[in-house]
Amino acid sequence: ETLGLPETLAEGLNSKAINLLRADRLYEGRVLLEAAVSLAVEHDLHNAALRALNNLTVVQGSADRVLESLATIERGLALARRVGDRGWESNLLGFAVGVLTELDRWDEALAHAAKVEERASSSFAQSFLIITARIHSERGDIDRARDVLTRHSIVGQSDAGQDAAHWALAEARALRAEGKPAEALAAAERAIALRFELGITIYPVKFSLFEALEAAFGLGDVAKTRELLAILDGLRPGQLMPLFAAYRARFRAKLAAREGGADVAHDFTAAESIFREIDMPFRLAVTQLEHAEWLMQEGQSPQAEALVDEARATFERLRAKPWLARVAALASKHAEAMA
Repeated sequence: ETLGLPETLAEGLNSKAINLLRADRLYEGRVLLEAAVSLAVEHDLHNAALRALNNLTVVQGSADRVLESLATIERGLALARRVGDRGWESNLLGFAVGVLTELDRWDEALAHAAKVEERASSSFAQSFLIITARIHSERGDIDRARDVLTRHSIVGQSDAGQDAAHWALAEARALRAEGKPAEALAAAERAIALRFELGITIYPVKFSLFEALEAAFGLGDVAKTRELLAILDGLRPGQLMPLFAAYRARFRAKLAAREGGADVAHDFTAAESIFREIDMPFRLAVTQLEHAEWLMQEGQSPQAEALVDEARATFERLRAKPWLARVAALASKHAEAMA
């Protein structure tokens, strides 16, 4: 700064922000990246501006500010196209795949992935494309999910921590869709172990923790489920992002429902409220369905019906066939009980 070197200063702010991200100090990181963008734009430093915008999307996504992250991606794409930088355009399109997937705009995510497919030569670029395996898994298209991993196997061969975490996450979801929860749990835990290197809030580590919870609970492994929840319980207040709070409430409710504990309805409702607030309709629908299943088990069918209706509408819109089958099974069970 004292030497009057704006490009070096912008890049320094950027690099410092990455270290803050890995320490889960997201607010500080965001402030530095916003400053780096402003400084770079002021001095027409296009590469520095694009790098800062790319990393700003990561920090915003890590803080569950997903709509802000998408807006930053669009800003970055506009700049990349204006200055003719195809490399940064591809990187930002790749990152958009993950953001759109988590916002449950799945067809848009697949369209973005198709745009990047031929240009993504590095493992870093392809690490975002394998996120689409989750979409295919939720839709019950296991062959397509596995094909995504096969096409982008370079990610699984990378030594970079972030690539390894992305690969473990995608592999965990595909394995769970294939009915292999033990293998899925092992894959997810490989990514979780990287939280000390990458930070727990970064995308592939955070979502691998959620995948591990799904797999452990599906195995009926209560001890492992509680062990994973303890990671969330051990987070500091500034690390407990909305998604962490929602998943903690949801799995507390699931454990209590399985064990006949109290606060089932309270925790399901808390999780639903957070998923709705951060605009993640698929996860909201899953929680609503689980809540409804518990309500019907408790003989509270009228309260369950509204939850089922909203969940069904979401699953139909997303073409999530396995989940529609589960809704149909619940409806059939309810009809038999009423007969």
